[in-house]
Amino acid sequence: MTKEDLINHQIRDVFFAGEDILFNEMWQDVKSGATWNGEIKLINEGESKWLGIDVLPMQGSDYSYSGFRLLARDITNRKSLEHISITDTLTGLLNRRTLDDTLDRATRIAQRNKEPVTIAMLDVDFFKQYNDTYGHAAGDNVLTGIAEVFSGMLARANDFVFRVGGEEFVIIFNSKDVASSKEYIDKIRQAVRDLEIAHEKSTVDSCITISIGGVFFDGKGATDGQLLLSDADANLYRAKEKRNHSVQTVLGKPVVVEIEAKA
Repeated sequence: MTKEDLINHQIRDVFFAGEDILFNEMWQDVKSGATWNGEIKLINEGESKWLGIDVLPMQGSDYSYSGFRLLARDITNRKSLEHISITDTLTGLLNRRTLDDTLDRATRIAQRNKEPVTIAMLDVDFFKQYNDTYGHAAGDNVLTGIAEVFSGMLARANDFVFRVGGEEFVIIFNSKDVASSKEYIDKIRQAVRDLEIAHEKSTVDSCITISIGGVFFDGKGATDGQLLLSDADANLYRAKEKRNHSVQTVLGKPVVVEIEAKA
């Protein structure tokens, strides 16, 4: 990135293109007088770089907001090392280590902006039987193939995909309501089925399938990421209980505690 790239361009266009939620979070902090710190990935002419960004608010003589200073530093090498530590070796997806922080952050943003978020847990049906029948190498191929499906369908800036255990995955994404969330989850489930990976030991289909349990949080009320994940896990358990009869998607809204404003 050159000096010419920055001149006469808005900060949003240069550093936050396609990152509307992150930009709004930064802007709210800075306008309220707080310094914002974050990390941004930029892609310029096919080359990607990570920048550590500090945005510092400036005040006028009356202490009101008058502008900001932005400091950027190249952190690409550090992020490359971090990437190794936070990704699953087999699939390249984010690993269990990164789930908690991402989950809590997504929940806080949903509450702050009253923007819905969906958390879902996904499990490969009868995966142990598949490994016993076809071998662990074939099982690894199944997991990498499914991971490619997830990565392709959940590629927006605020989509996240994790492998959290042998054949278990977690996804986080935004959707406007329960119906659209369930519709998208069903598309993901069908995309895995469409891989048509033969599974003769499955009792629900002739191919590899997945069961999904999810929870839709509308951003209203008090909850936290771990409670939402627990709700999603409970719904996955319900889906797995039923899968002897059919492949299942179970999605519900969480029970949240409403905070009453006190006079």
